[in-house]
Amino acid sequence: MHVVVKLKNGEEVFGRMNITDENNIDLNDAMRIRYHFNDETGAPVMYFTKYSIFTESFDVTIPNDCIMHIFKDPVDNLVKFYETELIDCKKSYLEKPKSNKKYEKDESLVAMMEMLRGDYEVH
Repeated sequence: MHVVVKLKNGEEVFGRMNITDENNIDLNDAMRIRYHFNDETGAPVMYFTKYSIFTESFDVTIPNDCIMHIFKDPVDNLVKFYETELIDCKKSYLEKPKSNKKYEKDESLVAMMEMLRGDYEVH
């Protein structure tokens, strides 16, 4: 079942919901919904991004205490747009870089990952 999950931090996440226990929900193929208005035309713009850039999986478990609301009836056009964007996002995210360039370790990223290690709260 496709759902839109509104989190207490204001984010909205789209995915396929599975309930595996009473304390959280699992979202398969979770994508964060982003939207804003175009500065020049004022037209609404919406796009999806991968929920977590730190994992290869698109699946996520969200604790119930982080959830404000679950919308179980997204409109058909949103589902179709999501499916198209999901395919494109998975393709681009899972492609291996073609460059053989060696990157130096970014100390700020390492420090951030150390800080978040074991922190399972939705931010």
